[in-house]
Amino acid sequence: MPPLNALRTFEAAARNGNFVKAGEELNVSSAAVSLQIRNLEKHLGKTLFLRRGNRIFLTDAGETLFPSLASAFDEISQTVDLMQNKEQVPRLVISVLPDLAASWIFPRLAEWRAISGSGVFVRFEDDPVDLLGHGVNLRLTYGSASYEDLNKIPLFSADMIAVCAPSFLAKISDADLNINTMPEQFFIHVESRHFLGSMPDWNAWFKSHGGRVSPNEANGLKISHLSPAIIAAKNGDGVLLVAKAVISKDLESGRLVQLSDLEMLSHNAYTAIVPRTKRNHGPTNSLLNFLKDSTSRP
Repeated sequence: MPPLNALRTFEAAARNGNFVKAGEELNVSSAAVSLQIRNLEKHLGKTLFLRRGNRIFLTDAGETLFPSLASAFDEISQTVDLMQNKEQVPRLVISVLPDLAASWIFPRLAEWRAISGSGVFVRFEDDPVDLLGHGVNLRLTYGSASYEDLNKIPLFSADMIAVCAPSFLAKISDADLNINTMPEQFFIHVESRHFLGSMPDWNAWFKSHGGRVSPNEANGLKISHLSPAIIAAKNGDGVLLVAKAVISKDLESGRLVQLSDLEMLSHNAYTAIVPRTKRNHGPTNSLLNFLKDSTSRP
């Protein structure tokens, strides 16, 4: 068994990606960190880091050791906190793109918590997120451009449909209007799409399908994020372009209806990001597997 101090030093260096930051965390010099790593590598007979200039990268051996070690230290820390009667932190910290708040994550989270009984802290925030710094177990977002070096699991496609409330559909039907002829004021626009790269908007929709000139955002209802835009659509305030999977439960219940049979493919998917320190964490994997399974049903 390698010395515990050497293992702790390796975990801190791998998590921080930097010997200097690891030393600051452990209150030792970067030279002391380097010495502990060399001793551990000698004990194991394996090289754990590749050094390129001022940057360090885990080798295959380091990648194998790090997740289990990080999970073990995390469990030790939680147990010690519990024994010292410190304020208990929920076992799971989930960082969620605000777009997934109302109609997607909460119904599924309620189902999973009823099964697991786990405490959860849900953070709603836009990309990029410092997952390690905030102790995040699981990040749910659109695409993965901000997390190139992390474990990425596609959850569901972002194929888009036009939806509205049944009351709104009745209103425009009575006026003999449809998506191609209704006034621009009836379109709901989501501002956050401009920051999500390839997320289709109304301009892309009508360029693809034709039928009319793209509606001017200035004449419609513009909302900062998708979740409140979904609420506005359910209230009958207009027609919204949204990923079908995001509002599947609203379609099933009849709170929203599809205004057009057309769909638009997206080049990206909604994705789960798992930090390396959480790959072997039981509750994290339990929730991830539940969310993956839930995308195959309404």
